[in-house]
Amino acid sequence: MFLKPACKGRLFVTVRVVLFVFIDAIFIDTGSQEGRYMVKAEEILSMEYLKKTEFTGSSEGMRYRLEKLEKKSMSDNGEERTDKYLLCTIWPEPFNFHTTPEEEKESAEFSFDRDGVEDAVAWMNDRLFAEHEKFSAAPGRWTEYKMG
Repeated sequence: MFLKPACKGRLFVTVRVVLFVFIDAIFIDTGSQEGRYMVKAEEILSMEYLKKTEFTGSSEGMRYRLEKLEKKSMSDNGEERTDKYLLCTIWPEPFNFHTTPEEEKESAEFSFDRDGVEDAVAWMNDRLFAEHEKFSAAPGRWTEYKMG
């Protein structure tokens, strides 16, 4: 099926505009850290999900894992209590959490609430920005990876 020249022109303009918008969304201002992100806090699943299991993802060569961490401590009145934290761990691609050597991982703890998720996302973005070369050099395919 062939399109008439007038249709081809309109189709080209439409595709070009869509591609421009898509490409504009991908390329990020390199002049400052503002506007750079690897993941948005809204993309992290609900707190109800995090209460039950870990959440994992990856972006730009960096993998991450968010999970509930419980620590027992003594309250001021001497009673034992359990505090909940959000443990955020990052590491370079290509392997999963369990396969990656511990020395390659970096972790931080945050409050186990929505604010903690936003703080964890900000920390991950800061680490991605600060260690951009490390994560961008991480191979996208495991066949390219050489340990040691």
